[in-house]
Amino acid sequence: MLSFDPGPEMAAELERVRVLGREFLRPLGIEADLTGEAIPAAHPFFQKAWELGIGRVGPDDREAREDGGSGERTAARRGVLVAEELAYWDRGAAVALPGPGLGAPPVRRMGTPEQLERFLGRFRDPSRPRWGAFAMTEPAAGSDVAGIRTSARRDGEGWVLSGAK
Repeated sequence: MLSFDPGPEMAAELERVRVLGREFLRPLGIEADLTGEAIPAAHPFFQKAWELGIGRVGPDDREAREDGGSGERTAARRGVLVAEELAYWDRGAAVALPGPGLGAPPVRRMGTPEQLERFLGRFRDPSRPRWGAFAMTEPAAGSDVAGIRTSARRDGEGWVLSGAK
């Protein structure tokens, strides 16, 4: 039978997220809506969220593919439940939270151990929040990834990007 019981560990985590939402996220979201100003990256709220593990890559992310998928399913379920709780308090502010963002799933799914460490390792560091980016949209393609034309080519020790984002 399908169960929606999050279990005691997840329920405790959701309660911590709920407190964060009530005390920080809702008031910050309202303030941002009223002023039209983004929440500054240095705001203590982001550090508090980061300390709670929101957005951070956990050690189980590395082994998720190697345990038959249960770690991947657990991480996905956790992500959905935490995102749902955060969205209740303020969806706009919730999407501004630190973490690897949309760039993480392809690396988690198909990356080598070296790529996992290179691209996601910094998101395990609990000392300060970090934000990832995923530059997908283009003027002629919108968010249709099949229509993306921007490319990168190696040039000596650097890269040359061509295209528009």
